[in-house]
Amino acid sequence: MHCLFLVVVVCSPVGNRLLTLRLIKHTRMARMESSVAEEVNTLARVEENPWATHHVGTATMEQRLSLVTLGVQDLTRARAFYESLGWKASTASCEQVCFFQTGCMAVALYPMAALLADAGLTEAKPRPGGITLGINVALREDVDRELTVVLVHGATLLQAATDTAWGGRTAYFADPDGHPWEITWAPMFPLGPAGELYLP
Repeated sequence: MHCLFLVVVVCSPVGNRLLTLRLIKHTRMARMESSVAEEVNTLARVEENPWATHHVGTATMEQRLSLVTLGVQDLTRARAFYESLGWKASTASCEQVCFFQTGCMAVALYPMAALLADAGLTEAKPRPGGITLGINVALREDVDRELTVVLVHGATLLQAATDTAWGGRTAYFADPDGHPWEITWAPMFPLGPAGELYLP
């Protein structure tokens, strides 16, 4: 744009007006091309990542959960409990943290003190909590079977298997650090071949 002003000599008021109109038109066209290019790039990014919920002209968080981290008092004990259930620790695990692949996401075991320090919550009162972890099963009888397995391996019974008012069946237990787990059979929520939960 600066080069145009340097090399063009205006000889009359009419020529000046024509040049101004041309420059305005050129500027508008450039802005339109830039806007279109930005939208195309945004759509391309969304297409590359099917989990993304980005929309042109807005900024939103992706609607997915990748990792659940459980704060534990004794990492060795916690890891031994989950491995006794048949869970296989990832090779990414080490002395400071343990990872388990759980379908399309992962669960991590991490010392509670380190977790609170990392999150800047060492002075938080009350401490973070108020969640349950859930595993959905394909059959009604699987609730009782899964509950029997975890209790044999040292879990604490919180709620025996019970039929629900909404047509399912649930049971609750706690791991050695007190994290509550829910075992659920929900016939209205089908599971995929790897146990993925699909919502209607």
